[in-house]
Amino acid sequence: MVTDKMRIWRRILLLLLCCYTMAACRSKKDETVRPAVMIDVPCQIVCGDPQPDSLPILPEELQNQLYRYLKHVPGTAITLKASLPGEWRIEAGLESPSPDYNIWIVSGSEDAQYKMLLTVTVPEKEEECPTLISALPVAYSYAREQRYRIESEEWCADVMDDFTVIVHKKYELLHSLGDTVSSTHDNRESEARDEYRLQLADGRFVYQEPEYNEPYRAIIQFMDTTVTSLSIDSLWIETAMAMQEALEPENVLFMEIFDRFQQVMVTNYEGELMDEVDLSDFLKTYRRGYIILEKGKKPRYLRYCPASEALEKIFGLWGLEYNPADEDVISCDA
Repeated sequence: MVTDKMRIWRRILLLLLCCYTMAACRSKKDETVRPAVMIDVPCQIVCGDPQPDSLPILPEELQNQLYRYLKHVPGTAITLKASLPGEWRIEAGLESPSPDYNIWIVSGSEDAQYKMLLTVTVPEKEEECPTLISALPVAYSYAREQRYRIESEEWCADVMDDFTVIVHKKYELLHSLGDTVSSTHDNRESEARDEYRLQLADGRFVYQEPEYNEPYRAIIQFMDTTVTSLSIDSLWIETAMAMQEALEPENVLFMEIFDRFQQVMVTNYEGELMDEVDLSDFLKTYRRGYIILEKGKKPRYLRYCPASEALEKIFGLWGLEYNPADEDVISCDA
């Protein structure tokens, strides 16, 4: 005969069983990685402050794939490099044009803020981990403060209806009056624009090679500051000032470079990107000097010499008239 006491125990056991079953289902559900929200295209992706504790973590296997993939992403590279986040979280998902892959926005934040656009496979079994198909840096925000200047870099992206992704990249350099390294103390701002298209069939982002067709002339005064015997001094600064003062009225661009020779962004005086050139081969032979650039022609080297001597050769090369004033004559060692 079933007593009241037995009925109570049955109810307790049944309640415990239900709780266990619900916990198991919830645990199994949590193992399935899904984006926090879904976003329709077109949309814009910018750096912000997501709530890391409330966002699902990107599985370790996918994070490892992402780090390997980032080494080969084409386009304008990050200038101010900060360490990558140790942990990525799935912030949102975009509507996918194919049932074979998903599109995720993942983000991480430490000293710098990153956002990546990922395409991942849709596993056949729900418990399986997706595989990375393609990855694209779409938003980045970082500032580096030095003694007399602040450099900042900020990216954002527009995702269009046809799944074209346009990444806008802005670079700024702000000087203080105490800066003795820069030759001009002019605050500088430049922009770059990279375009990618999602291949709808396989879910890969393909870089669209930019076309720079506008003619330009430019002079680069360079020094490899990784060589300990070389340093920026007052003569270097005065020479750079004289060069820019003489070249700007002739619409000849002037730049100073001390590192990152592999991907030099040539910008006009309005900050618009004119070209991207690789000048790293010059460092195999030379440690400082001038590089003469002209659209459609091979870069040429001119040894480090007084500004008046360099300007006379450069103006003569392009058929320009050079009339130096006394204050333009700067002496420096060859």
